[in-house]
Amino acid sequence: MQAYEFYAKPENGTIAIPEKYRNLNNELKHFKAAVKQHGSPMELLYKLKWAQLEANINLKGKKILDFGSGFGNTANYLAKHNDVTAI
Repeated sequence: MQAYEFYAKPENGTIAIPEKYRNLNNELKHFKAAVKQHGSPMELLYKLKWAQLEANINLKGKKILDFGSGFGNTANYLAKHNDVTAI
């Protein structure tokens, strides 16, 4: 698979999404819902990650590069009090 496959444009100008990616939006919605669900393992995982970061680093007013940010949950959390660029 080539990196640009997802963004291939056919002649009519619309974006062609390969079949294997068509359910990606639903999967992302499910993942984000699991993170937000009170008491879920995913919510606890992120809260633990953020608590460890805050315990060791002053996370206010920083300029942060979140390289490999995945779905952006940590980038969104850090962006509350920082200038964050997520890649």
